[in-house]
Amino acid sequence: MKKFTGGLCRREPCARGRWPVAVTPDAADLETLFADLAKNISKPGATNIVIVDKVNPDFEIVSVGTPPAPTILADCPEPEFSEDCRQPVRVKLEGCQDTAEYDLGDVYLESQGKILELDLTLKNICPGKRVALAVILTEVDSYGTEYPRGMKILTVPAHFRTGCQDISVRCIKFVLPDDLNVSCSARCCERNFKARVISHYIDSGFDCCGNVQVTV
Repeated sequence: MKKFTGGLCRREPCARGRWPVAVTPDAADLETLFADLAKNISKPGATNIVIVDKVNPDFEIVSVGTPPAPTILADCPEPEFSEDCRQPVRVKLEGCQDTAEYDLGDVYLESQGKILELDLTLKNICPGKRVALAVILTEVDSYGTEYPRGMKILTVPAHFRTGCQDISVRCIKFVLPDDLNVSCSARCCERNFKARVISHYIDSGFDCCGNVQVTV
């Protein structure tokens, strides 16, 4: 491999930033040159560059304008949901034909589900106290995993009878679409649920420094 000495160097960049020039290199020289080139390419460029503007003495900054505060108006449509329309089946009647029989094929019920109504009895409720009641419903698959199916929170009015009374709470309804069935894909299969109840008095009679408004 020949090496020029007129300001050119063989491998490392020259002082003036020029890169090596090889004349009639063999395979080993090419491998070395490309290895050096790869090392230099992988090096980072200039970092931590800071540009400082210096105003010419002939100019004077008299004021600095405040940049505008633009606003963006976005029109967000309300989410929509609609039931899918079933594809129609074409039926043809001849011009002079009074009656016809046509098989429309299999027809499956759409948007099916169940409505579950729960009843419960609150025991020994004191007179003059409302009750906060929550019912949490989950569905259970064959592995015992629970899936949320709804939560109802009710205010049970106070009674004013003498002594504690049992209060019956009826018709707590939950809507259970069939597309959430985790037991099987058939409509007529058994579905399993768990219901949890949370309840407590709303009115306690405690008044912290006269700041609590008591409403029954």
